Amino acid sequence: MNPPLRQGDLLVFSESHRTPWWMRIVGVVAMVAALTIVAAMVIAPPRSLLPELFEVIGGICAFGAGFVLMFSRTELTIRAGVASFALWPVWRVTIPIGDVADARLCSMSSAQFGGLGLRVLPDRRRALLLSNGPGVTFVRTSTQVTYFIRTDSASALLSALVE
Repeated sequence: MNPPLRQGDLLVFSESHRTPWWMRIVGVVAMVAALTIVAAMVIAPPRSLLPELFEVIGGICAFGAGFVLMFSRTELTIRAGVASFALWPVWRVTIPIGDVADARLCSMSSAQFGGLGLRVLPDRRRALLLSNGPGVTFVRTSTQVTYFIRTDSASALLSALVE
């Protein structure tokens, strides 16, 4: 969730998207697999500790991955001179608008960035996308990181970034 608006804060742009339906289904399958692993450990008595430990670690990882796939979403917000981009609950970056340069419209596809989600790419590039379509790219001048942000309202996001 975005921090609540304070008196005087001006919300300039806000957009949020959940993961696609097929990602949520994969998340459910991962969580069911994790619960099945735990149930199997409870039902069958352990023969030795090491294999059980690997099953517990695998179950925890599967449950965590399933949770992220089921409940993650992108959050794009610009208010009071600050842009905030997030893949909740995993990642968030907050950038002062004065730190944004070379903002422009772009077209984004999962093939271009090697998949969906938060993509950390070579040459100080980051992409945030849950689907293919229009987006905005810009450079954060303080870190020289180039961001690619997928949005349904690319023109509105661009005008909010360059105001």
